[in-house]
Amino acid sequence: MYLGGAARAKYVDYDVLEPYICLPLPAGVGRDSARYLFAGYVDSVGLLEYPVQNHVHTRIPLSRLLGVLPKLKAEKVARLHGMRVVTRSSSQSLSHDAVDHNCANCLFYYAVFLIEPTVKKLSHLHVNNHRQGECNNLDQERGRPDGKHSKCNKKSSETHRLFETPPAPLDDTTRDRIIRDACKKMEPSYFEEGGCAVCGELKPLRELTRLKSIKNLLHILAAPGVTWKERKSESDAVAEFTGPVLDYSCSPVCQQCRAAIRRDRVPRLALANNL
Repeated sequence: MYLGGAARAKYVDYDVLEPYICLPLPAGVGRDSARYLFAGYVDSVGLLEYPVQNHVHTRIPLSRLLGVLPKLKAEKVARLHGMRVVTRSSSQSLSHDAVDHNCANCLFYYAVFLIEPTVKKLSHLHVNNHRQGECNNLDQERGRPDGKHSKCNKKSSETHRLFETPPAPLDDTTRDRIIRDACKKMEPSYFEEGGCAVCGELKPLRELTRLKSIKNLLHILAAPGVTWKERKSESDAVAEFTGPVLDYSCSPVCQQCRAAIRRDRVPRLALANNL
């Protein structure tokens, strides 16, 4: 599953993850030394892309997971489980709907969280980096031989065992995954557009479904006084089209309009609203 965007990071408490952690955490990682950011929702094969050195693999229940995720990511996870997601769904409402949920994906998917140092830890690392630089300069001035370091250098090296800075160079596996995800986002299915028969707006093809799936609910789009048949002369009588108000040159319907019609509501931007 691709997860990205520029939304503000939402960290998850260690107490929420602790009962569902699959593998032991790295030494020194715990409640106060790190914070946990949702990184992905994958099967056992996808776990290979998230090394345990800096990730936490969990089997957290779906209802608990949806309650701690940002709205957009919670919607993606919910759709993966076949749950109904409407425009006004919140993380909490999805979490409530998933309490009694059970499907095949519940057995095979893992929630992965990235281990990041806390703000206090980052500040501490910054101070130690500064001190280490001063100690290195002092060691050089005093002419200390290799392998003999001052006390502050030893303390700084211990701090860097958990969070190495600067990070290691990008490995081939991560590089290939980034390129593969970028190429996937450039596939025609991600930017080709089509028209919605209900609202007439252009939408990505991957967000459109067949209008036939809601054909028995289209009666709510019948709106007297909205349509008008073409008149060939002034003497021709004024007549309307019968049936629902649709753009009959389009065959699919967008997700927003489909969700509104299934709730027995006329979509806000529907052509039936005289738009």
